[in-house]
Amino acid sequence: MFLGLDLGTSALKVIVYRDTQIIAQTSTAYPMSNPKASWVEQDPALWTSALNTCLMALRQTVNLGDVIGVGLTGQMHGLVALDRHGKLLRPAILWNDNRAVAQAVELNSSLPNIGMIAGIPALPSFPAVKMRWIKQHEPEIFTSIHKVLMPKDYIGFCLHGAYVTDHSDAAASLWYDQTAQVWSETICAASDTRLDQLPDIRFGHQVAGHITASASESFGLPKGIPVFAGAGDCVGGAIALGAVKPGRGLISIGTSGQLWHCLDHYAPRPDRFVHAFSHALPNRWYQMAAMLNGARPLAWLGETLGQPVADLLTKAQNHQGHVPTFLPYMAGERSPHGNPALRGGFLGLDTGTTDAAMARAVVDAIAFSFADCLASFGDTAAAQAKLFAIGGGAQSDFICQTVSNATGLTFHRTDDAAAGAALGAAKLAAFGAGAIDMAALEQMPASETTFEPKGDDALMSRYERFKAAFAAADAFSKYH
Repeated sequence: MFLGLDLGTSALKVIVYRDTQIIAQTSTAYPMSNPKASWVEQDPALWTSALNTCLMALRQTVNLGDVIGVGLTGQMHGLVALDRHGKLLRPAILWNDNRAVAQAVELNSSLPNIGMIAGIPALPSFPAVKMRWIKQHEPEIFTSIHKVLMPKDYIGFCLHGAYVTDHSDAAASLWYDQTAQVWSETICAASDTRLDQLPDIRFGHQVAGHITASASESFGLPKGIPVFAGAGDCVGGAIALGAVKPGRGLISIGTSGQLWHCLDHYAPRPDRFVHAFSHALPNRWYQMAAMLNGARPLAWLGETLGQPVADLLTKAQNHQGHVPTFLPYMAGERSPHGNPALRGGFLGLDTGTTDAAMARAVVDAIAFSFADCLASFGDTAAAQAKLFAIGGGAQSDFICQTVSNATGLTFHRTDDAAAGAALGAAKLAAFGAGAIDMAALEQMPASETTFEPKGDDALMSRYERFKAAFAAADAFSKYH
């Protein structure tokens, strides 16, 4: 029996995996904090508390003494700074934090080829850029940093006491040389980071450490069982779907959004802000268009209007008549624009605009962002890959069909789509322990629902209007 831990942005999910099946699962939510505009932080103590809560809940239905391995996955690009005693120096700076815009500009200027080395140009999201910000704005903390970890690896550290990450999370740090698959001395020097401050790198199915006596006492897991290195959440989600070889990929419609496909070679495309990163498995890479916003604007609209998202989706689907244009850039954007200063907004509102029309515009914008990202891949196999949809937004047939119509992509959804990355983490642990073989790791789920593009002239006309609105927003961002 294996555990898969997924440290998400808003909740920790834990699944119990046995004989290739999920037999139990639970989750615990926690908040983000926004100390200043564009800052997004989280106290890692919330993560360990959530883990305890999840494990207590699972004990009601399963015997955790039967667990023989733990797999890790979670939100990528966050920075956790520790002192020489392994104590937290500050809250974690998360993937959607935009404070380090100036530092990203500095890195791109000092290392013009950084995108070819690291798989993407410097953006505020990445830990290497955040490290430079800490040096410039929090020098006392900077001088005390002994190690930096990504979020899921901090949970690993609390379980096994070692400083370890996996190749997929390392690859998404901007400190990593994608070709050599090691930390880049050049980028580390440019980002004020010492090599000895970074964790060891393992493949996802390799052991990162073993449950310590103190962790066993704290969390109630068997002492000495292995904790596997795991994967960043987008790769964990791909592994859950069997996307471990070329010709397979995923569409993730969650808080953020990704269009992702697996490769057997490194294929950088930094000019369009397509991420080219190492997979969690040997001899595998992937290309990914990563959107900071995903379905998040729909949650924002629900909060702003005081309505449940499910109600807004029903209204949007039934809406007839004029649809305004919505720009979904609530926190800047990565793929394909690479512009942290972009901001969102509605165009085309009038006194007759309803909540249904606004909700429809937001769903359109989600789909149009995926269409923009597909175009950014250029002549690659992304459009030909067998794609599965995951994430909370993918549970909506209406959103999925709109994305299919806007992109021209056919993709599939399974009943296990919500399990996502946690299942991938558990599968990596089972594979590393020899409980499943490569064939099982490659096994794709049965497709419960297939979404095929349907001609929608009105939608595509609105897409042209969306692109024109983006040009205005891009110009406006220069004055932000």
